[in-house]
Amino acid sequence: MHLLSDERLTLPPALKPGQCVGIIAPASPLRQQDQALLQQGIDLLKFWGLRVKLPANIAQRHLYLCGSDASRLAA
Repeated sequence: MHLLSDERLTLPPALKPGQCVGIIAPASPLRQQDQALLQQGIDLLKFWGLRVKLPANIAQRHLYLCGSDASRLAA
């Protein structure tokens, strides 16, 4: 994206240690080969002092989705 000279980029406040980061899977389920990558990401967030919240449906599979509509909505 190209910003014109009079446009400003608005950034959210930086996360601080102790704050919580939620990881969701709103569509596709977590693939077997991606579980290690997810764990690496969780480990990095925790190293930065953040708390990590995962929904119960993160590893569920319903057809081609990550859990049922109801479980994804609840996340």
